[in-house]
Amino acid sequence: RPIQNNGIPTKLIFAFGSSNTFGFHGSKRKTASINFFSPTTDPLSAVSGDSVLELRQDKFPIPTDTTTYDHSLCYLFQENEIPDGTTVTAMEMHSASETGKYVHHMVVYGLADPDCSLDMTHTMWVTASYNVPFVFPENVGFNLAQFKGILVEIHYNNPDHISGLEDTSGINIYHTSSPRQYEAAILQLGDPLVELRGNSLPEGLSSYTFTCPSHCTKLWNKDITVFGSALHMHMSGVKMLTQHFRDSKLLRTINKVDYFDFAMQEMTSLTPFEVKKGDDLQTTCFYRNTDSSRTFGLSSDEEMCVDFLYYYPAQESIFAQYCGHEVCGEFDGPQSNLDDSALLREFGVGDDKNCKDGALNLSVTVPCALLGLFFLLQNL
Repeated sequence: RPIQNNGIPTKLIFAFGSSNTFGFHGSKRKTASINFFSPTTDPLSAVSGDSVLELRQDKFPIPTDTTTYDHSLCYLFQENEIPDGTTVTAMEMHSASETGKYVHHMVVYGLADPDCSLDMTHTMWVTASYNVPFVFPENVGFNLAQFKGILVEIHYNNPDHISGLEDTSGINIYHTSSPRQYEAAILQLGDPLVELRGNSLPEGLSSYTFTCPSHCTKLWNKDITVFGSALHMHMSGVKMLTQHFRDSKLLRTINKVDYFDFAMQEMTSLTPFEVKKGDDLQTTCFYRNTDSSRTFGLSSDEEMCVDFLYYYPAQESIFAQYCGHEVCGEFDGPQSNLDDSALLREFGVGDDKNCKDGALNLSVTVPCALLGLFFLLQNL
């Protein structure tokens, strides 16, 4: 698809070799996520002087079940351990070298009470196995001192039922003693509470559209500024996007993945933009299902549709935390028996002309829009 300066990193799928002749790549292939219009510095360099809270699993025995949601990684703060004003500035997933591949995603919660339960929690971060560190904008952070501790929910995916695995994965939480101007928060869109749980997924290609409509966003205390998004589906997901409307006019596509990969989910940093009270937010998930028994649910072989939207300033309204199916929002779906034209994918779309570039000495004719990418990969 076109490489655009819209704040959304471009997903790359590429093969490589030692000659200019195209052929089957075999194992010589890679995937990456690159923002071509941002500096290539280490994102954590912005918080290099901050303190780090390292939380790790203590050789957790990964069950042989296909799907496990574990909540044993919990850290309760000691009295006066976290001074007032302590602010989270960045978060990073630590993936154990041998067992990290069995960690599908993590959800980091701040605990309102000094006990390791999910009863009173505040969602701080969602990260997946394909992860890059997430650094907050310089004027935004989480007030760590408001919490009594940290609970990390880890979703393990062990489809081959391998036994004897012990995991030491975890997270690094970067923090500073200096308060920041704005408190961050997460708004979960789509089907945030998995209210479709147990509903069958149609066979073939289908789509589900969820809207956080204007009458819900009008209940917010104030307008918000969005700076990040994490699109989340499971193994049948093939495309997902969230769009922003005002007065029925499309303002922007907030985040989009044309070719969704269950193993390549990530938190996407966005160029900050404003969502006003009364705007509409619409999330659409596409699925290609070959299993007549597949349903929605929490398991890896079930399905979900949630966009975790990061914004500031934080608000008390429940509809600034969850908005979608069965939570003030609207649901349009499923649209079933679709053909691939419904996906409106843009992969490889450029102008109508084909180009040859003597400098690259390519032996085939390719769309002009792809030459810059070929040049980049050849010179890496």
